[in-house]
Amino acid sequence: MIKGALFLLGTVATIAAGAGTYETELLRGIDIYNFRSKCWGKQNVDVYALQMEKAKRECMQMEPAFDFPGHGDGPQNPFLRPNNNPFEKLTKGGDFSDLQSLWRTKRDASEGLIDVDEDDFYEYLQQVNDHRHFKQNAMGNLTCCLQKIGQLTEEMEVNMEYYTTALTAEEAEYGFTFDIEGSAAKDPEWRAKIATAYQDCHDLAESWPATSLNRSPISRMFGRQMIFFKCADRTERRVCTEAQLLENLETFYGSETDEETAERIASIGLPEDKYDAAAISTAVLHNAQSEEEKFVERFLWNIDGDSSM
Repeated sequence: MIKGALFLLGTVATIAAGAGTYETELLRGIDIYNFRSKCWGKQNVDVYALQMEKAKRECMQMEPAFDFPGHGDGPQNPFLRPNNNPFEKLTKGGDFSDLQSLWRTKRDASEGLIDVDEDDFYEYLQQVNDHRHFKQNAMGNLTCCLQKIGQLTEEMEVNMEYYTTALTAEEAEYGFTFDIEGSAAKDPEWRAKIATAYQDCHDLAESWPATSLNRSPISRMFGRQMIFFKCADRTERRVCTEAQLLENLETFYGSETDEETAERIASIGLPEDKYDAAAISTAVLHNAQSEEEKFVERFLWNIDGDSSM
């Protein structure tokens, strides 16, 4: 019994010590699952999770289908001399016989505060190569999974059919369904709204200046996709939140028909979109609260992440 209690205490202590890592990620994952279940429907989220798991198992067994370009492989200034830096060649898998000349050049240049030798420099170059290998494998696995579940095309471009026409179609595609009771995705108006927002994200990514993307190998290759996915993630959170705010308002204050809702919105002067109107209405109600009301609400809902006074 005592051993069991000590083991339990040790487990609790371990979890508490790692509260910023494992526990935080675990709770965050649960929050995201529940949030998306309310947005898209639990059945759809489970289908998506199963697709990801199958894709991971398949893709983790494969080698990356691409190699990152080096820093000198992008658009070059024609007025600059070619880059013959031996360090650049070594980090791209060049001949390590160049190490001696590179080390001599480095030692001749200056002396640092830390005394390092040629072996230390060799180890650093190996670490650079390991880091490059990790990035290539990580991005290779990610892009493979995104292709398997349909979010990227075979050319590694964003599959906008997945984010637009598949959402506005009468029949759901990619294994999903739109008739889940209680989900925001059941409303065609909501699906059209988020599809339009996804298209805006794609337009933003495509119009992003190429000069800023060409500054690193990863952004040169995947910069526009990265911009789109970051924008799409924020879009999902915003539009899903608006849907839940509308549902909460209808739960507390009653629901109306679409015609009655549109008439009431117009009479108050709120946006025509009922989801935008719900977000503004909630903000108005929140701002009308006293500081004491907000304090009590934050404590009872643990909004600040703890229940400390």
